[in-house]
Amino acid sequence: MKKSILIVDDHPVVLLAAKMLLEQYNYKVIGEAKNGIDALKVIKKLSPDIVIIDLTIPSLDGMEVIQRCQSLRLKTRFLVYTSQTSEYFISLCMQAGASGYVSKDKGVEELLTAIRSLEAGYNFFPEISTVSLSTEQEKEDESSLSILSSREMTVFKLLASGLSNKNIAEKMLLSDKTISTYKTRIFDKLNISNIAQLIDVAKRNAIL
Repeated sequence: MKKSILIVDDHPVVLLAAKMLLEQYNYKVIGEAKNGIDALKVIKKLSPDIVIIDLTIPSLDGMEVIQRCQSLRLKTRFLVYTSQTSEYFISLCMQAGASGYVSKDKGVEELLTAIRSLEAGYNFFPEISTVSLSTEQEKEDESSLSILSSREMTVFKLLASGLSNKNIAEKMLLSDKTISTYKTRIFDKLNISNIAQLIDVAKRNAIL
C-alpha cells in the first residue's frame, strides 16, 4: 500500500508539479500547505506517512516544522525538497530529524527515488557525499554558521535575501525589536559588522 503524502511549499508551480508526479505513480497526496503554521495543523490532524517540505516557507520555516514534529514524537517522515544545497543545511536537516534531502535542481527521478527510499524505511542524503567546501574561508564560514540557532539561521537567510527587519518581523510573526536582537547576535557570532559581509558569507555557503 502506497504511503500518504503531504506537500509543503509556497510555490504553486512546485505544489502542482509534485502532486501530479506523485499521483501519476499512485501515491496518495492527502493535502498541501503553503506555510509552516498550516503544515503543522495538517500534520497533527492527518498524520501523513511522508511530508515533502521546502525550507524557505513563510511563518515557520521547514526546519522548525521538522523540529516541532520531532518533539511530538510523530511517526511522520520528512523529505526536504529545496533549492538550498549547502552541506551545512543538509547536515542541519539531518540533525533536526529529516529522513531525506533532495535539491530542486535535480530531476523528478531523484524525488521519486527519495520517496521510495523513505517508503522502504531508508534515509536519503546523496548530496552529503558530493557537496564539499573548496576554501579555508568557506570552512571557517561553515564552522561559524554551525553555532547559529535554528531561529537565528532563519533570520540570517532572510537578511541575506534582502528583507528589512520590519519585513522579517512580519514574516516570522515577531516584533522588530526581537529581529534586531537576533541580527545583533548573528553579527557577533559571525564576526561581521554589516549586511554586505553577511551576504558574502551566505554566497560562499551556497545559501543565496
